[in-house]
Amino acid sequence: MKLVFCLSLILLISAAYAYQSKKEYDILMSNFAYQARDDKNLMQSVQFFMESYFGGSSDSNSTNSNQKDNTSLLCKGCKLFFNLLQEIDQPLVRALEKLLNDVATKECLVSYHYTEDVCRQYAQEMSPFIVESIQQHFFDPDYACPFIKVCPKVYEDIDIDALVYDIIKEKPKITQIKQSSGKTLKVLQLADVHIDLEYQEGFPTTCNYPICCRNNTFTLNKEDRFLQQGELSGYWGTLGICDLPLRTFDQFVQFVKKNLTDIDLVIWTGDNVGHDEENSEINRNFNITKLVTEKLRENWNFTVIGSYGNNDAAPDYIYEFQGNLDSKLQRDTAEIWKQWLDEKAQQTLSQHGYFATRVPHLPNLKIISLNTFACTEKNYVLLRDSTDPGKQLQWLNQELSESEEKGENVYILGHIPNNFCSENWGKVYKALAERYQSIIKAQLFGHTHSDYFTLQRSALNVNETIGVQLITPSLTPNYKKNPSFRVYHVDAETYEVLDFDQYRLNLTKYNELGASAQNLEWDLQYSFKQTYNLTDMSLQSLDNLAQYLTSKNDVYDLMNMNYLTLYQAPSDYTQNLLCLSTQALTEEFTKCQGQIPYSGIEQKVFHMIEKNWRRKIDQNN
Repeated sequence: MKLVFCLSLILLISAAYAYQSKKEYDILMSNFAYQARDDKNLMQSVQFFMESYFGGSSDSNSTNSNQKDNTSLLCKGCKLFFNLLQEIDQPLVRALEKLLNDVATKECLVSYHYTEDVCRQYAQEMSPFIVESIQQHFFDPDYACPFIKVCPKVYEDIDIDALVYDIIKEKPKITQIKQSSGKTLKVLQLADVHIDLEYQEGFPTTCNYPICCRNNTFTLNKEDRFLQQGELSGYWGTLGICDLPLRTFDQFVQFVKKNLTDIDLVIWTGDNVGHDEENSEINRNFNITKLVTEKLRENWNFTVIGSYGNNDAAPDYIYEFQGNLDSKLQRDTAEIWKQWLDEKAQQTLSQHGYFATRVPHLPNLKIISLNTFACTEKNYVLLRDSTDPGKQLQWLNQELSESEEKGENVYILGHIPNNFCSENWGKVYKALAERYQSIIKAQLFGHTHSDYFTLQRSALNVNETIGVQLITPSLTPNYKKNPSFRVYHVDAETYEVLDFDQYRLNLTKYNELGASAQNLEWDLQYSFKQTYNLTDMSLQSLDNLAQYLTSKNDVYDLMNMNYLTLYQAPSDYTQNLLCLSTQALTEEFTKCQGQIPYSGIEQKVFHMIEKNWRRKIDQNN
C-alpha cells in the first residue's frame, strides 16, 4: 500500500502537468485520498481540501472570486494539503527512493558494466536528492495550488528569449581594438588534475569500477583481455580508465617551477579529485583540493585563481546553492585560497561558491571564477528550482557592468563549458558574453579532458561570432589522454590572448623508464598560431579555422590528434570537431551530432522541469 501511495503522489502531479485535465486530476485526487485513509491527519487535510475543491469548482463566479483572495477557504485548504505532503510519513519517501535505486542500479549495470555494489551505492547516494528535489518542486504550495487553479499565481514563467534580447539590446558598439603594446604576459591553465592517491603500477587499465589501476580492480575472468600484456598500469600513469598518480603531479609541479619561472598568473579550472565516485565524501574531497593547493603554494611563486569542478564536491555533480550542504566547503576553500584572493573575493566565495577578484600586479584586470555546478543537468538538487541557481548569472551581470563602467578587462574561468550546460543557463550566459564582448578577453574552461575551442554566435545574428571558449586538456591521463597543461601568451596592456603553447607528457616514454626516470619533461607539443598557420587568434581567424572542420583534411587530422592529446594521429577514431568548435549551446551541439536532444529518461525529466525558469510575481503591481 505504501508503494501505491508513493506512486499516487507522483501521478497526482504528473497527470495535471501532462494533461492539464481536471477530470484526470480529480480521479487521481480521489485515489490519493483512498490511499491516505489510514493517516488521520493527512485524511482530514485531504477531506478538507477535496470538499473545498469540489464544492468551490461548480460555481465559476465563486471560484474566480476565491482565486483573487489568498485567505479563501479553498486556497488555504490547498496550501495546508501540500504543506502536509512535504512532511508526511518519511517511510513513503524512502519507498520511492528504493524503487528509484532499483531502476538506477539496473541502468548502471547495463550502461557502465560496473559491479552491482558500485552501481547500488551510487544510486543510493543520488536517489534522495532526486526524490526530495522533485517533491519540493511540485509540492511547493506556492507552485502546486496556483497550478491547479485554486490560488492566485505566485510565480510566472520567464521568457528566456525575451531575457536574452533584453540583455543584448544594451550592448554598446565595439570600438576599434587597441593595438598590442608589444609586451606580453604568460598565463598557465591547469585543468582536471584528478589525483588518485591509491594508484598502483601493474594493475588492469580497464575494469568494472569507475576508476582502475588499483589493487582492488582485478577482473574475475582470468582470460579477460584487460590482463593481456601491455594492458597493465604504468609507473607514471596510464592511458586508460585511470587517474593521475600523486608522484606524477609532484613532477609536474617541479617541471613548472624549474622551467617556467616567468609565469604571471595561473588559472586552475577544477576537478582535483579522482573519478572514484563510490568513495566520494565531502571532507575527503576537500582534503585532496587542500593537498593540491598546498603543493602549488609551497613550490610556485605565482598567483593561482581556481574554481570548483564537478568531482570536487560530494556526491559527484551534486551542489546545493540554497542550504547548508556545501556551506562548509565554501568556507574552507576560501580559507585555503585566501593568499591569492582579495578580501571581497574571499567573502563571496565563502558565501556563494563563486567570486571575482583582482590581482595587484595585473592592473585593470578582473578575474571572475564561475561555479558551474549551477549549469549542469546532473546536479539533481537543481530539480527543486533551476532558475539561475545561487543568482550567479545576475551577479555575473553586475560584475561585468561594474567592470565596463571602470574600463576594466575581464577573464572568466570555470569548469564546465557552455555546450555541456543546461539550455536556459547556457543561453543567458552566452547573452552576457555577447553583451560584454568588448571587455571579456578570455573564457577559460576544462572538464572534457580535451583540446579544442568553441565559438559563440550572436543570438541575433548566427553569422556573427561574438566570443570563444578555450578548452584546456587534462593533467590526468583518464580517457586515454596524455597529461597536458597550457600557457597563454597575452598582451600586457589589453590582456588579449595572442597565442598559446600546449605542453604534453609522453607517458609511454616515461613508463618504459619507470621509477628510474628522475625528472619528467613535458614537451612543448605545439604553439597554436604556428601549428594552424594563423596570423593571430582573433575571432575571425578562429572562424576561418573552423571552416576546415567540415570535412576530413590535414587540418582536421591535426586538430583531431591534438584534441586527443596524442603523439600520433589515430587511424580509427574521429570526433565531430565541427560541432564542438561551432555549437555553443547544448541543443545545437546535440542536433549537430545527429542526435535527438533530451532522448534519455534522465535528460527528459530534468528538461521538463528546467525548461521553465520562474520568478515570483510582484503582488504590489
